[in-house]
Amino acid sequence: MEDTPRLELKSLIVDDDREQDDLDSSIAAMDALLAKSEAVLHDIRFTKPEAKGNLIYDEDWDEEERLGEWLQVVSRNAHYPALLQCVIALDSWNTLQVFQHGNWLGRLLAASLLRQRHLVTCQHLPALNLSLKLVSREDRTTRDTNVRLRNLLGGIRAMAEFGLKEHDRLSLAHQMMSRHLVGRRSSSRLPQLINLVLSKPIVSTDMAARHLKITQRAALRLIEELNLREVTGRGRFRAWGIL
Repeated sequence: MEDTPRLELKSLIVDDDREQDDLDSSIAAMDALLAKSEAVLHDIRFTKPEAKGNLIYDEDWDEEERLGEWLQVVSRNAHYPALLQCVIALDSWNTLQVFQHGNWLGRLLAASLLRQRHLVTCQHLPALNLSLKLVSREDRTTRDTNVRLRNLLGGIRAMAEFGLKEHDRLSLAHQMMSRHLVGRRSSSRLPQLINLVLSKPIVSTDMAARHLKITQRAALRLIEELNLREVTGRGRFRAWGIL
């Protein structure tokens, strides 16, 4: 009877030793992981970046210096109106040629200046970008800075006027199509189809059916009720719009 407590005590000691060994092994694994992570971070901090290929990049092209000059231009003109500041930032980016292969980034950075002042939304940015297509390359690259800025502002104004005309056209189309809603039930899918047509350049039968969650035959019948313009001229795979 006296040997039983000794055996139990011995088994407890063995279990404690095993738990201690498991704990030591877990701590050792954690230490190894921390050491490996520290080595990776050390490589990231102190390893020099790989040299760019001379075939694509010019070694004498100091992008950091050019970027610093561009930031100075932006800070000097921060007191100007937002649109003028945006145009100056875009023009200076193109003139300084900050990045050898990142000319497109200037348009995004210039647009971000307008977003910082909460003057535009995501819907305005494509219009600002498309307005540059209205300005010829010769007008955008002339040596006279004032002429370049005037041409860029003129392109934005022309695009804004085009947007207002497009808004009037869509508003008129909405009024014309809304006449078909007279006498309709509240559960009719026709209002949803009108919103879909106004939000998309062209609408196919499959698009309307998936958006309205109806059959293609029912979608085709609703499209015919609106008297939309068929733009493909085909018997199959047809599409409609208010172009």
